[in-house]
Amino acid sequence: MALLDRIVKANFVPPGYGPKFKVYDYWYNILVDKLNDVGTLGRVDSDQLSGLPLCGLPSTLHIFLDDFDKGIAAAGLEACWTVTETDAGNTEVIVDGNGGIITLTNGAADDDSASQIQKIGENFQLVAGKELWYEARVYVYNAAADVTNLDFFVGLAETEDLTAVADNMPANGVGFRKTDAGVGTVFLTSSDNGTNIVSAAAITTIASGTWIRLGFYFNGGATGAATITPYVNGVAGNPITSVTYATMTALSPIFMVRNGDAVSTQILSVDYVYIVQER
Repeated sequence: MALLDRIVKANFVPPGYGPKFKVYDYWYNILVDKLNDVGTLGRVDSDQLSGLPLCGLPSTLHIFLDDFDKGIAAAGLEACWTVTETDAGNTEVIVDGNGGIITLTNGAADDDSASQIQKIGENFQLVAGKELWYEARVYVYNAAADVTNLDFFVGLAETEDLTAVADNMPANGVGFRKTDAGVGTVFLTSSDNGTNIVSAAAITTIASGTWIRLGFYFNGGATGAATITPYVNGVAGNPITSVTYATMTALSPIFMVRNGDAVSTQILSVDYVYIVQER
């Protein structure tokens, strides 16, 4: 498509003459630049959306969104998700609630009782030159409001059962982990064939009974030179750097929650998961 012209004062005021009226060009020119981006890049980016692309053409972006509105028998997940449980009493149920919510509940107060869901099909991959955005809105809860004895992983991973993995990190993947050490501290992690990079400091402290948005942005850098920036409730944190992905193949969304002791029954709810990657 033909690119739109930006407004500049020279369009209206000849050189050497004072303006007859003020030209309010700022917001118009922002709009023009965004529309021109659609014509040249096939997408519109917005810093106001935690680095997530505002919109894009299917030819330029691969987009996945699950708002957890659809269920199957017994209010469970659609058949595109695989469920893994350590105990028969665990449940993964789409519950009533504005916006669509899936809740993973560990059915007994047993240490290491765990529940996991992972999308069938590995459809995303860290690739040089291809940016990737991820965000999920999650909520943890237990009756004692105990976030110390809570384990979880939220992010992308190759197909793997994390319910018995001690460090809560996949062999290959990127995401957020909480272990039963520290009071609610959450770290950003990247794993390349078992070689782990963990943020030097916690990127947030999670609270029981409070919704939180966990997101990250992969800048498309080459393996060994890439950066991944965490976003908590839309605010950027300190990135992990020199990220490698030489042996990390395709990934899929995954959510795992596990009891860290034999007292608290941990619950993880997910409002949505949203992923966008440049083709």
